[in-house]
Amino acid sequence: MSDQYLEQRKEEIEVLQSIFEDLSFESDEQVILRTEPEEPSPSNPLTVNLKIKYTEKYPDELPDIEIEPVEGELSELEVESTIEKLKEAGRESLGMAMIFTLSLALQQELARILSDRAAEVVRLEKEEIKQAEEAEAARKKGTPINKETFSIWRAKFHEQNQLKKAKEEEERYKSLTPKEREERKKSGNKLTGRQLFESNQALITPDNSLIDADAEEFDLSQFPKEDEPSTAETEG
Repeated sequence: MSDQYLEQRKEEIEVLQSIFEDLSFESDEQVILRTEPEEPSPSNPLTVNLKIKYTEKYPDELPDIEIEPVEGELSELEVESTIEKLKEAGRESLGMAMIFTLSLALQQELARILSDRAAEVVRLEKEEIKQAEEAEAARKKGTPINKETFSIWRAKFHEQNQLKKAKEEEERYKSLTPKEREERKKSGNKLTGRQLFESNQALITPDNSLIDADAEEFDLSQFPKEDEPSTAETEG
């Protein structure tokens, strides 16, 4: 390492120490910075360690970046996408000290993750309300649902959800560059979305214990219209 790079590193560390009280070092070459979203959520805390390892020619090349969850959880996909966002921010700062820039980018990305999770909760709540309304409409029509048709519907409902998740994972994998795909394989031979879907089929087991065995009729609270059995079929 040239004296110029070494001097730049020392100057950057001095600046970081004046800004961040919780700055720590795993070695002379690795900086650790505890990071939270821009606006932390008391009900959904998310804190990570941003680990930056200096490379030989930093800041003329990107440092090695690692994210380690401290409080709360991040999926593997969330970690991968977050690191890629930080690399994008780092590429825009090549030639300059960039750890502070990377910490800001990480705060923004963590905030986005929390926002996406909150939006998903709202979506699921709306879906539940919609299904409850459809179930009420079916009840008023007097369409009886027996144990067998409920089991069929429940298995299909789980299968559709698993297939949707598998397709999303497959699309994310397709968006990776050949190099990123190779790195992902080396990290643990991750399954594709289709493989994830197929492996999850064993988990799709209808729970008939939720249905009263002595009941003669059941109202399906979440039965899609296209899957509703006719009155004639159920009576037979």
